[in-house]
Amino acid sequence: MHHSFPLAVFFTALFTAAPLPAAECDPTDPEHYGSSLTAWIEATAQALEQRASEWNIERVRVDILPGAGIDPIKGKRVFSRRLQDRLRERGQVSMESKGATLRLELSLEDGTFWALGSLESSQVPGGAALAASCPQDRELASLMGSRARHAGQGRWTLSPLGRVRAQVLDLLLLDVDRDGRDDIVLLAKEGLQALRYEPGDGRPVKIAGPAPLPPGPEWPVMVVGWLAEDESGRAAIATSAGHSLSWGGGRLTQRAASEGRTIPIRGITEPDSPVAETPALSMLSGGPALSSSHLELPLPSPLRALCGIPGRPEAWVWVQETGELGLSGWDEAVASLPAGPVGDDILVDELDGEVGPELVTTGAGGPGDPDSLTIHRLRAGRSTSVVFRQTWSGSILGIATGDLDFDGLPDLVLAEELGQGEAQLWHLERSR
Repeated sequence: MHHSFPLAVFFTALFTAAPLPAAECDPTDPEHYGSSLTAWIEATAQALEQRASEWNIERVRVDILPGAGIDPIKGKRVFSRRLQDRLRERGQVSMESKGATLRLELSLEDGTFWALGSLESSQVPGGAALAASCPQDRELASLMGSRARHAGQGRWTLSPLGRVRAQVLDLLLLDVDRDGRDDIVLLAKEGLQALRYEPGDGRPVKIAGPAPLPPGPEWPVMVVGWLAEDESGRAAIATSAGHSLSWGGGRLTQRAASEGRTIPIRGITEPDSPVAETPALSMLSGGPALSSSHLELPLPSPLRALCGIPGRPEAWVWVQETGELGLSGWDEAVASLPAGPVGDDILVDELDGEVGPELVTTGAGGPGDPDSLTIHRLRAGRSTSVVFRQTWSGSILGIATGDLDFDGLPDLVLAEELGQGEAQLWHLERSR
């Protein structure tokens, strides 16, 4: 839709029955770390909470509609995720798959970014409008603005991020300092640390940690660790020594471990209810074999790894004890799984900018052996398309996806083992 006048006027005229709560962002607020995106998200959350409180609404399903000047992929991936995280932190309204509907249009109009929406429900006669704006700056233009697309297949860019002296067990991309971009969280035998990647610096800079793992548990012969984002937006940690912890960049806290179910699952950030905990696996005999028998899901047990599929809450990909891949909840795509054994590290995310997810697998070699990373397309029907493959001299210790470099596009980070207690970090992204 082309708007010949500001969208705020359009929505005000549309919903004359109730005043339009318009909020302006304030990037100078110290709480926002100077981030205009964080400030815009905060203004939107406040406007939504004001409307929701007027109608006693606690749950909202948000439909993001990228409008003029907004990149469709960035609008859905960046804004929706950040808004959900902020609402969860504020604790007044939760974004879920059920509840009142908020149709939120994002647009860039005359140098101002707008989030304009209509909160609709059977208990809201005629709908209730809300708006939040933020002046255009370099950050918002990079994170949200549309830019020219190039025809044909793009290239993948692989670049080193620097070395870390730690016995890395796993890694996770998570916005630890709440500045709008993801940081690199490393789980090592020595403890936790978080790194921020600044392209101008040429290597990540430590922003949190080290946070040593609590003493006491004895490490088995197989030293393994797991990281995932929990329901509160913190890092959920588990190790083969029996640690079950949570970390947000400060003090490590203990996580409840119900009947040994301590291993967090990647790709699951929205529990079934606001009070539910993120599903977890149980460890068998010190790992790496994991039990899923307590989960009411069509999964084998034991298995080596389990990952959810974005956009398909009932679909799962797993690695069996034999190293073979399995898929449930998306029968049409079973034939697209690559044949043969793979490693224990798997991830599913939208990485190449096309519709549909990609499956990331590592090689099936043993510890210390040369390793590989492969990105496959998961599609309905038979398709074994490989979009990227690379081999490394050392083992891959962990892989993670997120938005690392502040451009709103998906990134993949991996850690390669260089020797005992040292790892090389790599950054992989699809060139645009």
